[in-house]
Formats: sequence, C-alpha cells, structure tokens
Amino acid sequence: MFVFLQVIDKSKLDDISRAHLFQEVRCMKLVQHPNVVRLYEVIDTQTKLYLILELGDGGDLYDYIMKHDAGLSEQEACFYFSQVLSLCFGACSA
Repeated sequence: MFVFLQVIDKSKLDDISRAHLFQEVRCMKLVQHPNVVRLYEVIDTQTKLYLILELGDGGDLYDYIMKHDAGLSEQEACFYFSQVLSLCFGACSA
C-alpha cells in the first residue's frame, strides 16, 4: 500500500475556506468507494492539517475527459456518471 501526505497550511485560509476544508475532510472520512481516493488519517495541529491519503496515481476524471478532444462516447460517459452517482448515493446513505 502506498500513501500520499498532503500538508495544508491553515494560517493561509480565511474562515470560510477553513470551514469548507473541514466539511470536505468530514465527507472524505465517510466515503469508502473503490473509485475514490481513501482518507486514512487526519493530523490537525495549530497551523497545519496533515492528510494521509491513498495514493491514486491514475489521474482524475477531469484530466481523462480533457484528453479526449471529441469528448467521451455516450456509453463511456454513462459508465463514469453511474460511478459518480453510486458514490453520491452511497455517501448519503452512510
């Protein structure tokens, strides 16, 4: 298993950005889906937030779509959209 350490400097965030960050971290803790990078651990200090994440070196969906000048086929787009929906409904029911 390989992990990625993301370090966020909280002192550079305004109050709204900080609230959004902590809301996203709470959501990431709940989500366990095979197509989403998993959050393993959070270390919160006075000035920094350390996130230990699963290493997802395959890129993200946005970059994948942008590589295709003509866009994705309808079949491929439906496949990825269904994956996103399964994540959303799974997180809502957790």
